Amino acid sequence: MVAHRVQGARQAHGQAETHERPAPEGHRQSVRRPGSRSRRRPNAGRRHGLRPRGQRQGKHPLRHGLRRIHGHGGASLRAGRRHRLQGQGRPRAATGRTDRRGRHQHQLQPILLQVRTATRPTGHRSGNPQPRRRHRRLHERIPQMRTRNEINNTEWFGHMPDGWEMKPLKSLFSIGKGITVTKADLIEHGVPVVNYGQVHSKLNDGFSIHRELIRYVSPDIIPDNTIPISKGGFIFASTSEDLKGCGNCIYLDSNIEVYAGGDTTQLIPLQTFDNKYFAYLFSTDNWRSQIRRNLVDVKVFHVNPRDLKETYVVVPPRDVQRSIVAFLDSRCKPINEAIARHRMIIDKLEDYRKAVISHTVAGDSNGLDNTRWTWKRFKFIAHVDSNLVEPDNYQHWLHISPESISKGNGRLLRTSTVYEDGVTSCNHLFHKGAILYSKVRPRLNKVIIAPDDGLCSADMYPISTSQFPEWLKYYMLSDQFVEQAGLVSDIRIKMPKINQQELGNLKVFVPPRQDQLEIISQLDYKCAAIDEGVDRQEQVIARLEEYRRSLIFHAVTGRIDCMGGA
Repeated sequence: MVAHRVQGARQAHGQAETHERPAPEGHRQSVRRPGSRSRRRPNAGRRHGLRPRGQRQGKHPLRHGLRRIHGHGGASLRAGRRHRLQGQGRPRAATGRTDRRGRHQHQLQPILLQVRTATRPTGHRSGNPQPRRRHRRLHERIPQMRTRNEINNTEWFGHMPDGWEMKPLKSLFSIGKGITVTKADLIEHGVPVVNYGQVHSKLNDGFSIHRELIRYVSPDIIPDNTIPISKGGFIFASTSEDLKGCGNCIYLDSNIEVYAGGDTTQLIPLQTFDNKYFAYLFSTDNWRSQIRRNLVDVKVFHVNPRDLKETYVVVPPRDVQRSIVAFLDSRCKPINEAIARHRMIIDKLEDYRKAVISHTVAGDSNGLDNTRWTWKRFKFIAHVDSNLVEPDNYQHWLHISPESISKGNGRLLRTSTVYEDGVTSCNHLFHKGAILYSKVRPRLNKVIIAPDDGLCSADMYPISTSQFPEWLKYYMLSDQFVEQAGLVSDIRIKMPKINQQELGNLKVFVPPRQDQLEIISQLDYKCAAIDEGVDRQEQVIARLEEYRRSLIFHAVTGRIDCMGGA
């Protein structure tokens, strides 16, 4: 017996006699030489319910079972499936594993197959965690592209005309990330760049590039081997504050070579063609649905180069593309001009609003005598009510963030709850009637009066005041207040922000309470009329944009015969 030989060896070396349990028949027991160290702890596997060390082979199935599907153990599982299909029962593992070991593998198999077919991890946009570094190879084995049925699916496009074909976007363009450019890098003259802010600008229609959108940086910050974008290329914004802006891009229709700046994705054509047809295609909601369907409602949406590489475009013949572009250029030009005129009217109305507010709160309006008014520090008439709370107990309360406030006019763009905005961090608790002021980028001048109790972002200040809140809101919208806040915040170049101490030291021209009521009455009446005029112009713009989108979609999908030109 092996136990007797081990016992005799120990007695020969002067060791004390020990009682050993006889090894099972047919089992091979390892003999460790005196003075040698064990490579494993004696009972490392017992706590997992596995066999003793002498019978254990391989690694823990729950911890390393994924490797068996993709790696060396996958062969035994595939062999087991073949034997079961042939009616030969469960085979023994080819690597010496017992049936009990095989049962562990087959119990884990359904779980592992779910991992193989799981969707790719998409970081914070989908809520899935990023893969751990030690399992990087495993996640690289998970299929990243879509299935054949998804590739051939033209549901987003509709009926495919004869001679048209669907191609992956990456087969037509070289897709890459833009260079890092900050506000501090911008200079008056240098190398032209376009950042994501210019892509979302109102001046960008998506079908051409305006010189007002081009910024300049020093050639020294351009990385080596970086290729500029020339005519026929695109610059996509990689971030957007709303789902509507996901897919916004600039089409380069001139011979100016431009670099893609911060938070952008560049598309460089692989062949020198006029790609304005794709500019019209990219503007349709149907094509953008390929990007938006993978995004989750978060504070900022991200569209990475990987997302664009997985999209597809419909490519008509070259002569059809030219006829579609000529048709849309002629039909969209008067629509674009009409939209520009109405937006100019809105800009003039907003400028008139600022002038009226600034003029009135300064006491230069009829019925006001500012000789009895006094200058005071903001901290002596108002107070920031910092009250950070966990959002768990306020899921159905009103939630207000800087993105939900219109700039410069004190209007609330949308209302949502804490649950709908997916708030997880601490927010300020405010009450109805409080003044909510965005401390980030004070020159945007985002301030409102809370319509109800709720939570606001930590980037905002809930403010209480000893004066009338409506009057203080109007004063905070005036040019006098905005200029003071801008001067103290502009020193923070990357992210302008005003802290509580700086806010408290701003000066305010405070009238008596009776004059405050007169100011509120005058500005409420005048601003209501301005709001009505702005709403009418926005309704006209919305109808024009809807007509333009419909016209573009029917042209780029072949539903309109454009071969005859305009």
